[in-house]
Amino acid sequence: MEFVLVLSITALVCFGIGDTIGSYLSKHVSAPRLMFIDTLVGIVLYNAVVFFSPTTWVVLSLVESFYLLGLSLGTLLGTICLFKGLSTGKAGVVVPIANSYAVTSVLLGIFILGETLTLLQFIGVGIALIGLFFVSFDIRDIKNIDTSVLYGFAALILWGLMTFFADLSTQTLHPFIVVAYNNILMLLFVGSYLLFTRQTFLAGIQRKHIAWGMAMSTIFAIGFLCFVSGFALGSLSIVSVIGAASPIITAVLAHRYLGDKLSLFQYLMIFLVVVGIMLLVV
Repeated sequence: MEFVLVLSITALVCFGIGDTIGSYLSKHVSAPRLMFIDTLVGIVLYNAVVFFSPTTWVVLSLVESFYLLGLSLGTLLGTICLFKGLSTGKAGVVVPIANSYAVTSVLLGIFILGETLTLLQFIGVGIALIGLFFVSFDIRDIKNIDTSVLYGFAALILWGLMTFFADLSTQTLHPFIVVAYNNILMLLFVGSYLLFTRQTFLAGIQRKHIAWGMAMSTIFAIGFLCFVSGFALGSLSIVSVIGAASPIITAVLAHRYLGDKLSLFQYLMIFLVVVGIMLLVV
């Protein structure tokens, strides 16, 4: 149990720090190019994990290929929406909204897979939705909702699809294999987009921003591997509940290092969102 807690807290800290770095970088590097750095580093790290782990590459069936395609598109487009939102908005607002994708995945499970909610989960959905609504704007300036909020909600929907397809994929494939294939597909998609739009991959990006991008990707990878390892140990609820609190760390770090300022009411709503997500995954 102690080891699971270490994994969970490590994932929590990594996600919070990674999102904060992503908020900084998104104001200096375009979302597709930032995703290119992220997936390129991810491929190296995740493939190294697969190489040194007992898992082996497998030939995918048609259904598994479809699931992985949905997973990679949801991950890629959702992350691009997150970076687009962070490029103009506040991390303390955009990140909690995007990280509430559990609401989307739960609703997809209900309407597509016929799953049912417990009373506690139903309350969690309600609490999260209330928090999401009110964290989206400053109550003192209710008429002006930043467009970054819309990108946050787009990420919420797309990442919900991501987790839905990830759940289907891991029913027949090892999680490390799923992650490795996912990064390969994302790199192909984002690389093709940059070529099609005649954008350079890394040229013109300051070296310090490339270095920060590599640091962000490495931190995210460490957090995700800890997250997945916690699942492998059969502690889904513990890892999910602790990991769901990462937006709090992001909000604190963004306030301290990026100068993001939120109202006290918005901070309370971030806490409310986190509580709702925790109830969902218990």
